[in-house]
Amino acid sequence: MSDQDPRSRTRRRRPATVKDALGAIEQAGRYQNARLLEALAPVRDQARSAHAVLEGIATTTDELIGTGPYASGSAPAIADPPAPDLDEDARTRIEKAWAAAESENTRRAYRSQWRRFAAFCLDRGEPALPAHPATVADYLTARAEQGVKVPTLRQAAAAIAHVHVHQDRANPCANAGVTRVLKGLAREHGTPAGQARGLTEKDLAAIRASARRPRRGPKGRLEKETAAMHRGDLDVALIGSMRDGLLRRSEAAAIRWGDLAWAEDGSGRLLLGRSKTDQEGRGHTAYVADVTMADLERIRPPRAKPEDRIFALSASQISRRIAAAARAAGLGEGYSGHSPRVGMTVDLVAAGFSLAELMREGRWRSPVMPAYYARNQLSDRGAVARFHASRASETSAEADELLRPEFGAGTGRPFDEPPPADFPVFGP
Repeated sequence: MSDQDPRSRTRRRRPATVKDALGAIEQAGRYQNARLLEALAPVRDQARSAHAVLEGIATTTDELIGTGPYASGSAPAIADPPAPDLDEDARTRIEKAWAAAESENTRRAYRSQWRRFAAFCLDRGEPALPAHPATVADYLTARAEQGVKVPTLRQAAAAIAHVHVHQDRANPCANAGVTRVLKGLAREHGTPAGQARGLTEKDLAAIRASARRPRRGPKGRLEKETAAMHRGDLDVALIGSMRDGLLRRSEAAAIRWGDLAWAEDGSGRLLLGRSKTDQEGRGHTAYVADVTMADLERIRPPRAKPEDRIFALSASQISRRIAAAARAAGLGEGYSGHSPRVGMTVDLVAAGFSLAELMREGRWRSPVMPAYYARNQLSDRGAVARFHASRASETSAEADELLRPEFGAGTGRPFDEPPPADFPVFGP
């Protein structure tokens, strides 16, 4: 087929537009026989119809948005509708829904980060809103030199972006330069994230044995026995609940007596509403062991109401209590409000449960975090560990075969058979 043959050109270059398709078809008609033209006729008709539809859409779109060749014609641009005069109830509803888009913790963090950035801009005489991307990059690099960690820098950028977007201003953090600066700071200053020590089942047993012992306060005064019993009961119930439900600090601080249901076998079911990974409040039901339910029953006030919080502690208070209980039990430092969640993850992996099961129980959206928490246990079950275990098993089987009672050690001959004349004999 020659270079002038339109079929060869059509195979090498696909028409980019409807007009190109029409031109290719017409050109084919000029060069090819009637049979080819007849075969292409349906395609030509479809292309012409599509071209007419596209022209109509373009015309209608130009008239609607007031641009293009029809902007100065009889169809004027449609203006934005005037803002409605909302009453106070409508404004309150809208503001409530708008505020509910982020958690209170997120709003608090964004406010703090924005105040820092605004103060930085004021000190340099630069506008904070709208901020230039170079100003944001200057701020982030300056904070990094002060020793601020990369997650905090990312949070600062998110806060700056949040304020700009919600004020209908261009987001400086979406600039490619700012994005690259953040990436460079992560490579230059990034460090592995610290992890709380996992509070395992064995650790919980140690805490149970020591939690109700009187402790000495900061001034050296010994705690009363009744106060120590109450504190110890609360600590044990708190840690047990957080382990069973793989609860985050915020979740443990928020649960109420009405979220807890007792089952006939003594166990319980804990209904978790809105959480870090469930902002829409779809909910999750966690299993609570019978021993933990007994601990909770021990601290339940006689007149507890369904809306009363079970532990009545803040997230920071929960962390301090767990760390103090671990120290009193002789477990050492490194425990925090995240330790029960990490410890139960470690125990579940050691017991052979899959990452998919962990993700459901811990309400993780991806396997990254549970795999990170239980990385040591998972390595024990990894491909390399299984390879060496299989090799050790084969070696052990071979050794057992050689040391069977009916064979001599390493000779392959029965013990009761006299050795051959050339069998080596050691000793006198």
